[in-house]
Amino acid sequence: MANTSHNNQSHGSNSNSTFQAPVLMNNLTPFSMNLTQAASVKLDRDNFLFWKNVIMPIVRGRGLEDYLLGTKVCHPQFVNSQDATETGTTVEIIPNPEYSRWISVDQLLMGWLYASMTSEIVMRVMGCNNSSELWKAINENYGILNRSRVTFLPLNCRESEKDPCLWINISALSRNLLII
Repeated sequence: MANTSHNNQSHGSNSNSTFQAPVLMNNLTPFSMNLTQAASVKLDRDNFLFWKNVIMPIVRGRGLEDYLLGTKVCHPQFVNSQDATETGTTVEIIPNPEYSRWISVDQLLMGWLYASMTSEIVMRVMGCNNSSELWKAINENYGILNRSRVTFLPLNCRESEKDPCLWINISALSRNLLII
């Protein structure tokens, strides 16, 4: 059984704040675990659903889905710190460590997502400020293309009865849809 006690020693009056990434299962951070599972699948123009079905279990398994969906709210960059002194209370604006943690995890996730795309896709969706914006851009640009391919399939199947070459194209398209 692993020891779950934490040693909270004070280090004198040194108030240097150090960054600690969010801790998940067994004290592992989201990116201390191996993320190479998705390296073999690069998002391209034709494999959005397949790519998404590979990416999402990894994202969910690391507790990062809220970053993609935009439900993990970014904390303010600065917070007020109040110190009581002999002459009264002073308010100082200080960096917010929660903001630093959020930015670190979000930007690592965003970089990991970019690394799982072809350069053509990266060029089309680059310029996003966070992983939620990137996820939205990917879904808007490529989720629609895959849905439109499914929409036109029944129409093309009816027309293929008249043209054997069209039937071959429809068969290839349906195999691609099954893979996705």
